[in-house]
Amino acid sequence: MTTKLQTKIEGYASQEAKSTLAPISFEAAELGPYDIEVEITHCGICHSDIHLIDNDWKTSDYPLVPGHEIVGHIKRKGDHLTELKVGDRVGIGWQRSSCMACEWCHKGEENLCFKQEATCVGYPGGYANKIIADGRFAFKIPDAIPSEFAGPLLCGGATVFSPLLEHGVNALTRVAVIGIGGLGHMALQFANALGAQVTAISTSPSKEEEAKKFG
Repeated sequence: MTTKLQTKIEGYASQEAKSTLAPISFEAAELGPYDIEVEITHCGICHSDIHLIDNDWKTSDYPLVPGHEIVGHIKRKGDHLTELKVGDRVGIGWQRSSCMACEWCHKGEENLCFKQEATCVGYPGGYANKIIADGRFAFKIPDAIPSEFAGPLLCGGATVFSPLLEHGVNALTRVAVIGIGGLGHMALQFANALGAQVTAISTSPSKEEEAKKFG
């Protein structure tokens, strides 16, 4: 069953490549049976958003509302979605959907699905007050994590945590992190939390103390 009630969304969009974001108002898509309407409180800034704004990948359609490190609260949900409820604080990252039927989806590797879709490629993203998204690709945020810290975990955090998990990093592992930028900051903390012996590699001596603080 599809909920027919639609909602107005206010956001910020790029009207052409390399342009400054400007206010935009538009009607949201109808709420599908697995969809959620999220009232956004926070959205991180990722360099991928800049690539999309500038059309560096030649995939951008305008007007373009970027943003894919989204945190907010569910205001409405589709009838078939049972894992989340109205009021939950959730995060939405880069991926908005997949076919849910192919071999990759069945393996739990929906990011490899040939029909996977990105949150803000061809759809309005998180630089807005609300978003309609597939609730199966939203994640409940633990109470212990402040919303302003949760956003970057949904893209940069997932990017560096996945290989650490895939390679079984533990107390017997040595991990070197090359480049102590946004991703590197999180990689240091994750590897340290997993018990690894961690080495930070950077061309900036000024980051030494910060790297030590992160583990």
